[in-house]
Amino acid sequence: MKARKSSILAAVLTLVACRATPEQDILNGSFEKGRGGPAGWQLSGDVGAWEEEGRTGSRCISVTGDGTSSNHWKCSSEELQPGAVYRIDFWTKSSPDATGGNVISGSNRCNFDWRHAKEWTHRSIIFKAPVWRGIEPFLRLGQWRTKGKVYFDDIRVRKIYLVHAEFDGIALGEGETIRDDRYEFIAPLNKGLNWARAIDWCTADFNSNRWLFDGDTEVMFRHWVGPRGAGPFRLSNVRVKVTVSHYVAGRCVVEARSDQENWTGLVPPPPPPHQETHGAGQTEVILPRWTRLGEIDGMRSAEFCLPSDFDGSQKMWVRLVGKKKQGEAKSPSFQVHGYRFSANIDDESLNLTGATYAVHRQPEDFEPRAKSTWLGLRLVPVQELPAFIESVGAPSLGGTNAVRVVVINMLNRPLRFTPTVSVDGDSESFPSQWLSPRAHGTAALSYRAPRAGEHWATVTLLDGETSEVLYTGTWDYRVPPLYDSDFGYAITSDVNCDLWWAEAPYKISRRCPTPEKRRPITIAAAKGEYEPFQLVIAPKRDLRGLRVKVSDLRSAVGGRIPANAVEACRVGYVNVTHPTDEIGCAGEWPDPLPPLDKPFDIVAERGVQPLWLTVHVPRDVAAGEYRGTIDLAADDWNASVPFTVRVWDFEIPRENHLRTAFGFSHGNVRRYHNLESDEELRQVLDLYFKNFAEHRISPYNFAPLDPVQIEFPETPDGSVNLDFSRFDEQAEKYFGPDYRFTTHRLPLRGMGGGT
Repeated sequence: MKARKSSILAAVLTLVACRATPEQDILNGSFEKGRGGPAGWQLSGDVGAWEEEGRTGSRCISVTGDGTSSNHWKCSSEELQPGAVYRIDFWTKSSPDATGGNVISGSNRCNFDWRHAKEWTHRSIIFKAPVWRGIEPFLRLGQWRTKGKVYFDDIRVRKIYLVHAEFDGIALGEGETIRDDRYEFIAPLNKGLNWARAIDWCTADFNSNRWLFDGDTEVMFRHWVGPRGAGPFRLSNVRVKVTVSHYVAGRCVVEARSDQENWTGLVPPPPPPHQETHGAGQTEVILPRWTRLGEIDGMRSAEFCLPSDFDGSQKMWVRLVGKKKQGEAKSPSFQVHGYRFSANIDDESLNLTGATYAVHRQPEDFEPRAKSTWLGLRLVPVQELPAFIESVGAPSLGGTNAVRVVVINMLNRPLRFTPTVSVDGDSESFPSQWLSPRAHGTAALSYRAPRAGEHWATVTLLDGETSEVLYTGTWDYRVPPLYDSDFGYAITSDVNCDLWWAEAPYKISRRCPTPEKRRPITIAAAKGEYEPFQLVIAPKRDLRGLRVKVSDLRSAVGGRIPANAVEACRVGYVNVTHPTDEIGCAGEWPDPLPPLDKPFDIVAERGVQPLWLTVHVPRDVAAGEYRGTIDLAADDWNASVPFTVRVWDFEIPRENHLRTAFGFSHGNVRRYHNLESDEELRQVLDLYFKNFAEHRISPYNFAPLDPVQIEFPETPDGSVNLDFSRFDEQAEKYFGPDYRFTTHRLPLRGMGGGT
């Protein structure tokens, strides 16, 4: 109980230390106030103006560059607190003739570059203010080496706090993943973030996607992961990789230590000392040692293995320190744009991807006054209810989540509060809760975001007597298409598993919840058409030796679709660690379809297992409804799932009228299947092309091994020899009735490509 109270007190003190300042009038974010210039803002130099063409209202500010200089407007009324996290929203545009350089924003110690926009464009940044080191931090908006004018308007500054994704009590933040028994953290610098759960503190400045080491600066990381209440996992086989992307002078020294006590507060102290008593009553203060792993003294990447005596530690710290080279007068000057930490953990069943959510709190203040009671501190309220969001679950993975709010009653009487949660404006109220005087409690509130896309959620606590708003916390999040769950139909459920189904176009993630809507499996297809669907097994325990058997489908008038016209495959998953675009995300993506030619196991901890069934409707069957069953059997479980195919009274033409061109690399096929000879490659390519034909798709090149041969003999008339013989043989095959490809990219060896 004492440990829990201490953690609550630490969280309260953190909120007090990071008191959030509302959008204050003194910020003058719309630049409407002032005499002779915008109140609260100062121009650093060169050319700038208080303009009369604001996006909203009548005013805005601008800076003008000559292509070689840099200048900015400095906010002199907003103090940045070291260690606090800020969100800044603003609008900007550049003059039509503006070229070169960048728009700059943020602070003088955390800068973010932007490209020029010719129309008013919204920009948003979130950054953690570095620890002070003699340089006063301030907000700024400006330009760097731009030739032309840049405008700014409607700046909004808010303090926020960060909440990390939680999976059954395991917290993982942005950049953290667990795959089987391997934990990894990649600093999310490429996303423009100088904060993460694993980034403990820093004195280094930040620019867009990299840390700037200038003088004796450092960045420190703290690594620990494990379920709430059970203690962290033990770490072993630890590797650290650091990338220096720009180098002028000095050394990037990499050091590590383990099992240090937790730090609370804004600026961590040095590693905690302990005392040893020697003879004659002499006491010596011992500082824990940092173990030097190595250094980087140039523009390169380096990987370091931690010594084996670190194995088994539950917490590890790594720090990057800028130091002078021995005998060199120059101060350290280099930039780090990559940091990776990986370690084995003592759990092989996990497959998790972390995320971090920025919570905006209202009211943004509560005033503490120190006394000597209740957890060592007597908190006297002004008007607000102290509360904070401890967890929001993992909403980026869609489905149902729970927000956990810690509420602290600082009154001398019981308090009744009523919580509500809204997602995208749709609210749900929960039963009122009571808190004893000078006590704290936790409200766990469920919410769901089944659709892919951008969402925002809000938790509100109302006074149970007056309905006055006591607290509001808001966070936004994005559900990638992979975790869309607004589809599918439930079939049946028992103690072993749920069964449900979905149409073919949906990507079904391992975490996809069982739908609430119910509907039997029914698909429709024309004669000659291939029509797939997905049958999903959501196991509640392991299912060993699963076998799948499909029956014949029969109509009421005696028609028959044979069982061999239904192909059953298992949906396989590919672990994507580096998404190629913003629509994607790290995680297990369903993609390959290995055939169900032998029994296989379903492990409950891995999540759902879809089956992909494709019905090829014969061309000679009569129209009507055909019914059959899919029989599932494991070692001690079985189920029979009925399904219906409605056959339309028309036939898909054999000829393809839609032109397609599917990019396809025979070189990748050779490498993926480890093929050694051209003959092996021909056989495998033909299997791919048969599958293409079934789906009425044409590849770019169906004759990669038989191109048109071209020669340029040395003849007086400059003639060219073209040999189509091998290509014509392949064209006759793949343009013929068995494949019916409609397009082909015609490469001419010696003359580049063609169409």
